[in-house]
Amino acid sequence: MDTINSREQFMFTGKGSSLFVLYLKNIFLSIITLGIYSFWARVNITRYLYRNTMFMETSFDYHATGLERFLGFLKALGIVILFIIGMVIFQVILMKLLGQEAASVIIAIIIYLSILGAVPFIMVGAERYRLSRSSWRAIRFRFSGSTGEFAGLFYFNIFLLIITIGLYMPWYYCAVRSYFLNHSHYGSEPIRYTGRGKELAKTYYIGLLLSIVTVGVYSFWLGADLERYDREHTFIQDRGFHTDITGSLLFKTTVLGFLLIIITLGFAFPWFMVMFMRMYINTLSIDQGLDLQLITAGPDAKGSALADGLADAAGAADSVGSFFG
Repeated sequence: MDTINSREQFMFTGKGSSLFVLYLKNIFLSIITLGIYSFWARVNITRYLYRNTMFMETSFDYHATGLERFLGFLKALGIVILFIIGMVIFQVILMKLLGQEAASVIIAIIIYLSILGAVPFIMVGAERYRLSRSSWRAIRFRFSGSTGEFAGLFYFNIFLLIITIGLYMPWYYCAVRSYFLNHSHYGSEPIRYTGRGKELAKTYYIGLLLSIVTVGVYSFWLGADLERYDREHTFIQDRGFHTDITGSLLFKTTVLGFLLIIITLGFAFPWFMVMFMRMYINTLSIDQGLDLQLITAGPDAKGSALADGLADAAGAADSVGSFFG
C-alpha cells in the first residue's frame, strides 16, 4: 500500500481575499476604539484560521472571546502597575539606605528576576488557555501540566543552556517540547512526544553551522528539519504525525511572501498568512486508523486568559527595566 495513501491529510481552505476583508474590519474597529477592539480582532483572526483548517472533512474551532482576553489583559495590567508602584517605593527606600547607584542595580536585578520568574507561568497558562479554547468535532483539547512542575524543568534546562554556552539547545528544545506535548490531550486521548536531544543534536549542530556559513540562508532548511523531527515524534493512539515540508518550500514561501508585502506596502499580509498556513497545514498528515469512538470529552482544563494578558503586558514590564536603569 502506498504510504501517502495510508495517511489522513490536513487541509487549509482559507483565502487571502476573505482574510483581507476581516483584517480591514479589525483595523477599522481597533482604530475607532483606540486599540480596545484589538483583543476581539485577534480572536477573529485565530477563529478564522481554525475554522479553515480541516481534518477528515471537519474543521477545527476556537472558542475564546475578545471580552475574556480583554479582561485578562486588564488583570495583568493591574499586576504590572502594582509591581511598578512597589518597585518605585522600594527604590526610594534603597536610595536612602545605599545610594542611587546601588539601589538602581538591586532594583534592576529584582525586575529581571521577576520577569524570568513569570516565564513558566505565562508559558503554561497560555498553553492551557489555548488548548481549552480549541476543539475538533465538538471535543475540546486540554493541557494537564502544572506551573510548578514545569518551572523546575524550565530553570534546570535554562541553567544547562547557559553553562554550555547554548550547546545544550537540542536537549532544552526537546525537554520543553516533550513536557508540553506529553501533557496535552484531545478530550480523553493523550498526545505523546518521543523526541530526544541526543537524537536531534546532530541535525541541529550541522544545521546551525551551515546557517552561519550561509549567513542565515540554511536556517530555512534547519527549520524544516526541526518541523519534520517534531511531527515524526508526535503520536496520538500510536498514530504518528508526518509532514512533507522542505527547506526549499519554506525558503520560497518566505521570500515570496516578504516580496509581496514590500511591493504592496503591507496590504498583501493576509495572502502571506494564507500562504504560510497552506504550507504548514497542507503538508501535514497522520497515519490512518484513529478510533474516534474511543475519544470522549475530558475534564474541563479551566484555562484563564490571565497568562495571555501578562504576555500582552510584557512590554510594559520590560520598559520598567529602562525606567529604573
